[in-house]
Amino acid sequence: MEKFPLHIKNPELQTSPEVNRAVERQEQRKGENVPNDPTARIEAYMDRLENVFLNKDLEKRERNLEMFRDKIYDALIIKRDNFPESYFELQQRIARERGQPVEVIPENVREQMKDVAIEDQKHSLDAWIDYLTSEDAVYPAWFKYFVWKNVTKLSQFDKERGEFKKRTDTTVAPYPDIYREPLAQIADVYLKIKEDNKQLQEPEIKEMFSKKFPVLYAELIQKSLAASIENREEIQGQWVKYEQGRDGDALKLFQSLEGKGTGWCTAGSSTAEAQIESGDFYVYYTNDSSGEPTQPRLAIRMDGDNRIGEVRGILPHQNIEPVMQEVLDDKLKEFGTEAEAYHKKSEDMKKLTALDQKREKNESFTKDDLVFLYEI
Repeated sequence: MEKFPLHIKNPELQTSPEVNRAVERQEQRKGENVPNDPTARIEAYMDRLENVFLNKDLEKRERNLEMFRDKIYDALIIKRDNFPESYFELQQRIARERGQPVEVIPENVREQMKDVAIEDQKHSLDAWIDYLTSEDAVYPAWFKYFVWKNVTKLSQFDKERGEFKKRTDTTVAPYPDIYREPLAQIADVYLKIKEDNKQLQEPEIKEMFSKKFPVLYAELIQKSLAASIENREEIQGQWVKYEQGRDGDALKLFQSLEGKGTGWCTAGSSTAEAQIESGDFYVYYTNDSSGEPTQPRLAIRMDGDNRIGEVRGILPHQNIEPVMQEVLDDKLKEFGTEAEAYHKKSEDMKKLTALDQKREKNESFTKDDLVFLYEI
């Protein structure tokens, strides 16, 4: 039996209290012993986590997540008493640099600042929870666990230094942003090793696997950010359709995105394969300096035969570049009423976000706001 990547990286995991509890639970439920083997024991634990956090019954999954969310916050969000004085000193320095000197920060203002920082941390954790439990993160449960255990030990990514700041009990910063492309690339390495441990004999795979997650993740993020888009002002190009179930299309899609810095999780071969299995995938490539359509700028992921699952651009948060909007709109016309439905859903989400921001600021809703809420 192949050694589990999690066991190779953390040999103590198989004897940890949480794994022991999962093994005991499975033995009681099935009435048979779990083999005294690291892989079998870890898989019992992964099955338990998958049943709780990735349950195929969406209602159960959401109920479980909400039940555990406060416990996650309690374990990972900074405590009010742990805010370091240096945090408030930094805010004073920033205020001075803006020409708004503050000699003393009143206690009530300090409490408000703590509220903001705590909410920021919660939102950043929620982003990871939502992503790792979504259908978009097409990774096995054990890899999601591995990512979660690592990112919750990290602070923000320092782009200038190319590394993550370490998280402590007094860290005020939010949790790291999600970089999908580097995660997909790491998943490729780990999945290959799980399939066949002999892959560790490959120099490139061995080198990547030998690095700790924060180091490897940081290096891949830097490469992704540094990958420049040739002729960014160029919008001439062509759409390419990668068909659901067609042999070889997932590999072609992966190869066309590799090293392009799109930030799309499809830049991992295993992820590309999983997404092609769920529907067709369209990518718009603009021409490079040689006139060849090689630069991915837009993507449309289908969910099933006719439903648009997602539209992506290459700006932060996968937003669309303004210069590419007309190209996208022309393509979406081909999808008829489905494109209209997608546009409406997208616009509704923008309006809901704006209304939520109003609510958080205690601003009154207009008549049009109320009509919109009533209609949806």
